[in-house]
Amino acid sequence: MKRKIKEKFITVNKTRISTAFAVYFFVIFAILIIQLLTCGSQGFESFTFGKQADLQYEILDGHSIDTEFVVKQKNANSIVLNGYSDNDIKFKNEKLIVDFTDAETGENIQHSEVLLKDQIDEKNILILFENEISEGTHVKMRVRSLGCKEKGPYIGISETNDSAEHSWVDGELSDSYLCASICYKVKTYNWLKPCVYFLAEILAGVFLLILHKKTGMPLFTAKTSERKISAMKEAVPLKKKIIKIILMLVIVWGIIFIFFDYVYMKTMEATVRAKDPEVICEETDETAQNISLKEGESVSQTFTVSGNQLSAVAVYIPNVDDVNIRIKYDLYDQQTGEVVQSGKVSTKKIEKLSHHLNKDQRDKIKGALQGYYVLEFPEAIENSAGKQYKIVITNEKTAGDNLELAGGEAEEYPYELNSQPMAGNLCMIALYSNQMIFATMFKYMVAILTVLVSVLIILSGFGRLSVGKTFLISALVLAFVYSFLIPPFCVPDERAHIDAVYTISNEMLGISEIPAQGRIYKRADDIDATKENTMDVTTERYRETFEDMFGRSGDETLQVAFADNPVGNVTFLNYLPAAVGFTIARLLHFNTITMIMFGRWMNALASILLMWIAIRNFLLERLRSLYLDFSQSFFSRLHPALMMVFY
Repeated sequence: MKRKIKEKFITVNKTRISTAFAVYFFVIFAILIIQLLTCGSQGFESFTFGKQADLQYEILDGHSIDTEFVVKQKNANSIVLNGYSDNDIKFKNEKLIVDFTDAETGENIQHSEVLLKDQIDEKNILILFENEISEGTHVKMRVRSLGCKEKGPYIGISETNDSAEHSWVDGELSDSYLCASICYKVKTYNWLKPCVYFLAEILAGVFLLILHKKTGMPLFTAKTSERKISAMKEAVPLKKKIIKIILMLVIVWGIIFIFFDYVYMKTMEATVRAKDPEVICEETDETAQNISLKEGESVSQTFTVSGNQLSAVAVYIPNVDDVNIRIKYDLYDQQTGEVVQSGKVSTKKIEKLSHHLNKDQRDKIKGALQGYYVLEFPEAIENSAGKQYKIVITNEKTAGDNLELAGGEAEEYPYELNSQPMAGNLCMIALYSNQMIFATMFKYMVAILTVLVSVLIILSGFGRLSVGKTFLISALVLAFVYSFLIPPFCVPDERAHIDAVYTISNEMLGISEIPAQGRIYKRADDIDATKENTMDVTTERYRETFEDMFGRSGDETLQVAFADNPVGNVTFLNYLPAAVGFTIARLLHFNTITMIMFGRWMNALASILLMWIAIRNFLLERLRSLYLDFSQSFFSRLHPALMMVFY
């Protein structure tokens, strides 16, 4: 009887393996057919005028450079001006004007204006043809500037010519030629790539089949070991399991609290405490004036705030070490007249301004910190930017001493002494708690990790936790947490990777056209010229990520945008998971930050699932045997799970 059951099991297992390989080869053949039918891609062919930038031509108002050329084939797409340089100019409304006319008839073909402040590409300027220019047309192109009177950008000039017919500089025939190229759209086919992929997939399948036959490597796992595990777990009473789980949770929670409280004090507290300073009125030796307040007297100062999260003001108190005074301070909203913040502090407990700033923030106010002390509000004012406030500082109680403050010369919003207008301003620095985002991040991360460990402990206690499940749950949670540690655009060359993913996402959404060489279509909301290829990790980047997370996109109109590195040196498979994330976010109308995070999460999900499949199918039998060895007690069974989490 046992022999018949064994033979039946072997027959069923062989049938399943044969079916699996048949399905595998059918799928890869179907993929080959699809790739062969869709391997055509849009490309560009370009012909240069001036070959190499031997000289640079500064484009100023009243000057121009003309080039005459012939459109040699169909589908002329664009002109690229090479050798561009901004000449270290901070552009505002300056423009580059490019006019195209028919050299034979003088008829205007196109007038283009490029706003130089929006130019992202540091080496080339792209001019797209708005309408198709017929093959054989003689075109005269004139390049000039508008708004560049004394200093202008550079474009390249070459002593050698490739395909231009004539060139003029400031109206005079010249032997120097504009460094430019005309681009044509072309259709290219790459039959070799899908065939190579198909061959590699066949070899991989054959290798797995041979490996299975030679070594008996399991492709499908049996359930017998799971039954043994279940039987062992049922032997432990439920009450005992619950008690062990509770004890372990209490111990782990205590360790987590002590550890992360220590980490917060040593690494995060100073960072969160630091504030961004803004000088409202600065005291100098030439303009200093003394403001003396007796007991019950007050001074007030009106000021306008430039940022959000106003959390304190610092005032100059030269005699703070010599007196014992209780200072009362009230902050009024000038628009409503209401008190929005108030507080009291003794001169014996008041903190120095330097304790609230880090080195970079101290450099902002040039180190002029001596004598400034902080009047901190109970909580920061979240939406304070652009609002006008009045701070009233009162010498509430003293032992006969005067509270000495300092003033400086300023015409706007003079201070008031006992409600009487005075000349000058109270010397004061506004402080903003822009670092609180780090405290919020830290708390979220600790909470998520605590929940993760608790879930693993509970599942392990009830015997429902395997190594594969431990990896899957831990990796998914940790990947989500780690995705926020480096904000978008701060990973090396991330903007280039984003452009590559965006290209594939466009194809998924049916946007197969590429507008020009080095350009793709993007939603208007996703185009931001301020985003560099690799940006510094700053507080502003973190705040932008958290404030914009899951926000909706604004303008979704497709516009031509610069693409720093379209897919070219890798296969689309490298970026496929992220492209799926981008596509989902775009279909749900999320903004740019959320779209990038969706791409990160899909990348992590793909990697984790592949590793999980590998653990289950290739290493499962070995891990199961190890797991059985450790499963004699609850604490032994918990050990590999926790080790995997912290690893």
